[in-house]
Amino acid sequence: MLVIDAGNSKVKIAIFKDERIVKKEILDKERCLEKGFLQRKVFKENEEDIIAFSSVVPVITEGIISLSQKMKKKYFNVCKAKNTILKINYAVEQLGGDRLANAVAAYRKYSSPLLVIDFGTATTYNVVLRDGTFDGGIIAPGIKTCIDFLIQNSGLLPDISLKSPGTFLGHNTEESLISGFYYTFTGQMKEVFFNVKEHIGNEYKTIGTGGLIDYACLAFPNITPDKNLTLLGIKMLYEENRR
Repeated sequence: MLVIDAGNSKVKIAIFKDERIVKKEILDKERCLEKGFLQRKVFKENEEDIIAFSSVVPVITEGIISLSQKMKKKYFNVCKAKNTILKINYAVEQLGGDRLANAVAAYRKYSSPLLVIDFGTATTYNVVLRDGTFDGGIIAPGIKTCIDFLIQNSGLLPDISLKSPGTFLGHNTEESLISGFYYTFTGQMKEVFFNVKEHIGNEYKTIGTGGLIDYACLAFPNITPDKNLTLLGIKMLYEENRR
């Protein structure tokens, strides 16, 4: 089974054999938009007959559906999934397939209540209650998105790498940027943690996924990282809908 998670920056592709991922690739979104790339790299290199996917990129969504039909493969779009796993306290038609997949996989794999965070182009926070209710969430700009926007729109600021600052106060522009973004990021998360605790109590577990999960875990080792969470959730939703 071929599972695809097409995000705003990266496209993850995995081959599942039963419950195990036997092959996984992470591709730049821009490569996947090149003419013929999806057919050559994704479909012809992987001979799976079933494709389950989540996509926030309309062109990639259309490409996957078109190629699946052309090559006579069964396809399943998580954004069109019927959810019978979680109760949803959210506008269902506005809930992205990747957020639903994350919540489903976290609920099935870990003990709830849960805070599920996806650290990508956007940082999404989603709450799953003990009874299996998706109780809403928060969508915030991703930290790398903030950095890229500031640097692209400023003439004199250098590009920086994401890391913990050596000191609280920077003593040159690079140090000041590293410190500024780190404390902006961690401050946002501390505020969310505080409010989640106020909302559902102390006994919740935090699960993290997405491209910047390693950076987040440097500051918050209490986060349980699960880099395959979205892919697993897509597969779970496919199997639930198949039944």
